[in-house]
Amino acid sequence: MTDPSNDEANHPKFTVTVDIAIFTLVHNELGVVLIHRGVTPFLGALALPGGRVEPDEDLLEAAVRELQEETALAIDPADLSQVGAYGAPRRDPRERVVSVAFAALVANLDKPTGGSDAATAAVYPVYEVLARNARALEQPNREHLLAFDHGQILDDALKVVTQLIEHTPLATHFCSPTFTLSELRQVYEAVWNEKLDAANFRKRILKAEGFLVPTGDKRLPKGERGRLAETYMCGNVKEISPPLRKPGTYFHEPRKR
Repeated sequence: MTDPSNDEANHPKFTVTVDIAIFTLVHNELGVVLIHRGVTPFLGALALPGGRVEPDEDLLEAAVRELQEETALAIDPADLSQVGAYGAPRRDPRERVVSVAFAALVANLDKPTGGSDAATAAVYPVYEVLARNARALEQPNREHLLAFDHGQILDDALKVVTQLIEHTPLATHFCSPTFTLSELRQVYEAVWNEKLDAANFRKRILKAEGFLVPTGDKRLPKGERGRLAETYMCGNVKEISPPLRKPGTYFHEPRKR
């Protein structure tokens, strides 16, 4: 007798999709690329770019393709970090969908342009978007600012990129080839959305072996006045050791008494 559990017709059908959170800095503020959906469901709502995985492609290939189709942005698959998988039974009202999310923090990002299922694409301030989405979900009608469960995905993706700059030299990509500690600190402040104490930052960051290499030159930090500051360049390291932890452990501004 045939085991009914082996019958393909008895296996639940579901779709696999990808969602991509691309972060960048705009005027010292952390932003994320979002689209306005041009199709139902959630017509007109903000969403992360993404879509179905085709039968002949892997997850990274699908992420690169969907990002290009919906935002006209090209990205190196090596720059994408996997955030997680999302498979709540009713996360998509049309059918059962499991989505795998990816994130990247990209310097010198081109201007996104909407295409395919995306009516528009642009960079939005991520902390403001998450705050507005949280407030919207507290309302009686639970109007979504972000489509599907993209608020949760975006929040998780943000955690991934904040950890990336703790452990890798990625923050230096947003600086010129030589930079001051003040300029580098501003990158960390933007990504972490936290004001950092300059003295503590200097102390901790200079403990990271091989991360920063002094150039021997001095100049004024960009947008600042006062004394000349030492300049640095990024060393030949792939990981920062010890890592630079997000505030909560280090770098807090001294409390006012």
